[in-house]
Amino acid sequence: MANSTCTALIATIRQRAGRANDTVLITTAFVLAALNEAMLEIVRQSPRLIDLDKSNTTTYRIATWSTTPVAVTAASRAATGIVTMTAAGHSLEVGDICTVADVAGATTDFDGNYEVLSVSGNDITYFQNADAESASTFGTIVQKAAKYTYDISTLNPAFIGGIWLMNGADTRPEGLRYRPLPEFEAMYMPICEQSESEPTEYTRQGNNIIFNCPISRDYAGMKLKIDYTGWATPFASVSATTTCDLLNSDKGLILFSLAEVYDEMALAQPQFETKALKTRAMFQNWLEEYKNFSELQLEELED
Repeated sequence: MANSTCTALIATIRQRAGRANDTVLITTAFVLAALNEAMLEIVRQSPRLIDLDKSNTTTYRIATWSTTPVAVTAASRAATGIVTMTAAGHSLEVGDICTVADVAGATTDFDGNYEVLSVSGNDITYFQNADAESASTFGTIVQKAAKYTYDISTLNPAFIGGIWLMNGADTRPEGLRYRPLPEFEAMYMPICEQSESEPTEYTRQGNNIIFNCPISRDYAGMKLKIDYTGWATPFASVSATTTCDLLNSDKGLILFSLAEVYDEMALAQPQFETKALKTRAMFQNWLEEYKNFSELQLEELED
């Protein structure tokens, strides 16, 4: 069946529970939360879902190199140690390591190697453990090392199927090998002690992809290709226009949420616990069929 609106799903769940007009026990907020948990559960158990598959779509720039010093025109350090530095035409991005030279105030300088914390136009910030001060002499800032991490929070991935470094051609080179975080840390951490080169392995830590070495300037401007399954967009409200990203998922959303409702009802009426167990089993059976159908569709597309 096609996806119904969130409002229609809530109404159906109340009807299935035999409490079509119950907005006290089976509140809108309770069912809305259950529907969102249902979507999470579907994606958690389904590494490959055609509706959320992000293969063959976008590449992401991960490395730039600039060896030309850029003139600093202003610099100030707050009491918190955060330095705000202005340099027109820099190519720095958040996470880059920069080298600051010949920038000084009356008592301390701003020089050294620092990780860029934020970028806003010509302004960049970094942390330096020193007193608050403004610069009176101005030198240069230059990018020192390419990135060895990539922030994937904007992609919202549930599962990563593969990662490739693109060589500028239409074809993909050999994919990077994935290593579980504990194994990766034992082999490569800290990354800053590894020689700059072309990464061959990666791990995932939270919302970051970590490469096994800093990316050498020889690979400046390379693109990262990520095949992944995203999370479904949560229901934010019961808006009549809100539907689920997972097509043909109405039955699963209803079964999972209905089981949650029966669990809630069983707190006062234990006989509903049996219904909860049966409904949850029906959801699992539906989910297996849903996963198999989605994987079959992806295989047909890949062929």
